Amino acid sequence: MKRFLNKRSEDWRRLILSYLALTIVIILVIGGYLTKLAQEIHTQELSQENLNQLQRVQNFVEENYLNRYELSMLNKAMTTIRSSSTEEINFFMENGVEGNYYKIVRLSNDLRTLKMASPGLENISIYFKQSDMVVDQDYFYQSPSNSPNNELLRDIDSAEPHRWFARTIRDQEGAEKQLLSYIYTLPYRSKGMQVKGYMIIDLDVMDVVRKLQALIQNPEDRYYIFTEKDVLAVSNTMLTQGNQLELSWANLTGKLQERETRTLQLTKDGKEVSLSAYESNSGWKYVSLRPVDSTMLLALQLKSKVWVISLVVLLIGIILSYMMSLGFHKRMQGIKLRLQQMLEVQHSKHLQDLLVGRLPVEVDQLPLQQQGLFVVALLEVDPHNTATLLQKQFEMKKHVIPNFFIPINNQQTAVIYCVDHLHKWEAVHQVRNELEHLRIKLSSEIRFAAAIGSVVQGIEQIQVSYTEAQEAMEYVFIEGMSLLLAYEELEQKQPISIELLESQALENKLRSGEEELVREHYQECARYLIEAEHTIEAYEMLLHHIALTLAKVVLDTGKGSFRLTSSDIIAGYRKSSLKETLTCLEDVSIEFMACQKEMGDSLYERIALQLKEYIDLHLDQDLSLDDLAEYAAYSKQFISKVFKERYHCTLADYMSRQRLELARKLLLEKTHTIAEIAQMSGFRSVPYFTTKFKQFWGVTPAQFRNQ
Repeated sequence: MKRFLNKRSEDWRRLILSYLALTIVIILVIGGYLTKLAQEIHTQELSQENLNQLQRVQNFVEENYLNRYELSMLNKAMTTIRSSSTEEINFFMENGVEGNYYKIVRLSNDLRTLKMASPGLENISIYFKQSDMVVDQDYFYQSPSNSPNNELLRDIDSAEPHRWFARTIRDQEGAEKQLLSYIYTLPYRSKGMQVKGYMIIDLDVMDVVRKLQALIQNPEDRYYIFTEKDVLAVSNTMLTQGNQLELSWANLTGKLQERETRTLQLTKDGKEVSLSAYESNSGWKYVSLRPVDSTMLLALQLKSKVWVISLVVLLIGIILSYMMSLGFHKRMQGIKLRLQQMLEVQHSKHLQDLLVGRLPVEVDQLPLQQQGLFVVALLEVDPHNTATLLQKQFEMKKHVIPNFFIPINNQQTAVIYCVDHLHKWEAVHQVRNELEHLRIKLSSEIRFAAAIGSVVQGIEQIQVSYTEAQEAMEYVFIEGMSLLLAYEELEQKQPISIELLESQALENKLRSGEEELVREHYQECARYLIEAEHTIEAYEMLLHHIALTLAKVVLDTGKGSFRLTSSDIIAGYRKSSLKETLTCLEDVSIEFMACQKEMGDSLYERIALQLKEYIDLHLDQDLSLDDLAEYAAYSKQFISKVFKERYHCTLADYMSRQRLELARKLLLEKTHTIAEIAQMSGFRSVPYFTTKFKQFWGVTPAQFRNQ
């Protein structure tokens, strides 16, 4: 019996060893094959990812960044061919400068306001051929040779307008600066002899580079953007290496044509890198150099996990062979459940890739028809909830339209709706109705804002609908959690009118010290902004203009005991919503006025004394209220109020009284004629001097001298 048991034990050990040997052989074969397959998938995925990244860079640079500036400045240029065109531009296209300097000042101020409201805009200038002058946001140049753009203006008639190009200038310190420039002909699109001027806009290349950094997934990636004339325009190497080219477009084109491909891998500085190139419809070229070992794509993850999975399979085989008789099938059910969860995570990862424009390698395994109709909705919950809670509530409800729920972050989630069964023109309307019903059902449990993109065809266009939904979601800043907005509704939004940027009223109220007037101003502003139907850019411009006005008043009056500088106000006024932003600006304004009120007595005393001394020293000159306001660097209303509170008379009465007192002293000296005394006292007319003197002293100047 003992021998029999020993034999059974030996047979069991041999069975285990045989199973292990067979398992190891199978794992080695399958593991090697999967490793090779993962390497091929990685190469393909890296190539596709590089091209997708270049396309995102191209979309941002040409369709978003440059196109936005081109269209916003186009509104300025287009006014030259409409009846409501800008007065100054039309005037100087036909007339000269002499006697019209106030129009130049107004035009320069308009350009300065436009520059302040356009971050990244380095310079905007207009050249008028009729008067051969240049006006920009800072100065007026009677000769184009004195303008910073003198080299460009020298050959402006031979330059190709209405097209972006790269150029290099030197700043006042002699350092080189990279610019992207655009030339409009005035009137707009005029040619040949019809051209009466040019408008030139310059963008800082470094601003473009900094904004593009958000699109670059790895800091080691290098990208280069060439114009249609193969001139380097933008590169992130400018941040650290200056304008040092690692390759030229001609050299790169030769390398790619040799391989008949748009991407290739090569060794650079001891590292294996992937080189990709892309040319847009406008003729601009985009190049990227990406270290292969820096990518974290799905294929690399699969490659790194192949042998881990193999070892796990081997371990599972050992345990199965030992535990088979102990009912290990229950544990197998648990493993099956975990594998199913892993597949669900992978499924969610593929859908996230679709939203950002990356097609997964296993396109056929997606639950979406490749050529179907889709609409993407973006949902954002309030700060008291999370997107996970919304997903649970969302999955519990019945939906008329098939959809796929994709978490984005802790507050946002996307929903891809499949609308093949609907007419294209009513798909967005149906999605909107479903979201409205869902909001009503969940109103007691969770609040969320929703933005809907347009209908697109094909899974490769899902990114477009998602991007549109993101753009519409920006209006949550205005409407909060009540937002339910479709991208197509953005066409109804209106741009801002330049008249709304008038800041003098708010500035005067801030300087007046009347808190009630300032509160009423902000209440009227809030009422207007909430009722208006402007673009999000218009709201941001208005708020920024209010902040600039407040910062200007703080800068003009001096910080004093106030805790914020003008820079602090500009940097910190923007909050999470329109209401919070206006409340913040109002609170800062009231706090500033309170600080000014505490130091008001000494401030008023100083301003009033300065005005009095200035008047006493310039009695023989023509002093207007505008002159005194310019001297004191405050508004006319403010200095009039301060002077009257301190000396209990108006500025005009004080000047008149002092002039008549000076005239009395000069008459007593009897060394000047009455006409000379009138001139020395600031009176340009002897009869007027005689009338004012008699009204004040009761006798005429001649009678006073005789007495």
